[in-house]
Amino acid sequence: MAWRSAELALSCDLIYASDPSSFALPEIRAGALADAASIKLPKRIPYHIAMELLLTGRWMDAAEAHRWRLVNEVLPKEKLEQRVWEMAKWLAGGPPLVFAAIKETVRSAEALTSRML
Repeated sequence: MAWRSAELALSCDLIYASDPSSFALPEIRAGALADAASIKLPKRIPYHIAMELLLTGRWMDAAEAHRWRLVNEVLPKEKLEQRVWEMAKWLAGGPPLVFAAIKETVRSAEALTSRML
């Protein structure tokens, strides 16, 4: 996963990866800014690791992404689709208004925490 795909993944609530898969923000190599990732990545992983990835465009494998908690789970390639469908079905059967409230609460708390820093 690269280029805009990694930035898109950072906007997801749940991220599942297959082994092997890899992630990068290589915009820097083209002299470009990884817009959304520059804001979101330092909030998810330690600052110095986020800066290394943003400043170098270095690739990381799925295991490293999992260690930094960028992905929820790493599965063998042949089991990824099954796991994603299981989670999608579970979520589809859940309470949509409560899910929306959870997302709003988490986002509000994150924004509040950011303003307090």
